[in-house]
Amino acid sequence: LVVRKNGKLVYRNAWGRVNSYGQDGTRLTNMPPVTDETLYDLASNTKMYSVNYALQYLVTHEGLDLDTKITDILGQEFAADVKFIAYEKGTTVPLLTQRRWKASLTLRDLLMHQGGFPPGPAYYRDIYDQTTQEWQTDVPNVLYAGAASDEGTRKRTWQRICETPLMYEPGTKTMYSDVDYVVLGLVVEKLTGKSLQAYLKETFWQPLGLTHITYLPLKNGFTQADCAATELNGNTRDGVSHFPGIREY
Repeated sequence: LVVRKNGKLVYRNAWGRVNSYGQDGTRLTNMPPVTDETLYDLASNTKMYSVNYALQYLVTHEGLDLDTKITDILGQEFAADVKFIAYEKGTTVPLLTQRRWKASLTLRDLLMHQGGFPPGPAYYRDIYDQTTQEWQTDVPNVLYAGAASDEGTRKRTWQRICETPLMYEPGTKTMYSDVDYVVLGLVVEKLTGKSLQAYLKETFWQPLGLTHITYLPLKNGFTQADCAATELNGNTRDGVSHFPGIREY
């Protein structure tokens, strides 16, 4: 908790522990206490505090036009490589129409979540029904890219994004999609020639003195004890979700 009044710091304190529960839900009392420097996961807010800020900076200082087409930055394969998937809850159109839709996508479309991408194609799950967008299934994921964090998985994920068809015509509907900001993040990296981590650190975090903002904390000077736990069993949603490569701790 931080309280500021008239530009002055009035009160600052922190409570709790970096991990208060074991994986079985039992209460832990011997874990280190949190401090006002403990790192917390910003989760999906990261989209706004990283990629969105980076694009705003590029618009203001570099003249980036939000109506620039994605294909003009990331390449024609973004539209040309699209596959056919008959979405049960989407609009089914021929491949030529899908290519035209994706070729028309702009930065603005994705920023407004009006690009037409499905909410979460689960490129990291080997089992996922793309037709129904359901993960509790035994259907192989036709857009599976892998669950590792290596360069090969990154390249395959880009290929799967290019192959992903839209669920509706761009601009006709608003649907929150993780893919939108994955693509926008790749746009930032392409335009700046730097990783998101490097560009954001250089442009925002260091000039603002934000020493405790980062991606991949364990690879950027922090330890596990510096980070507050936010899930009992990793990314499994407390044991509900399982797939090869998922973090369970």
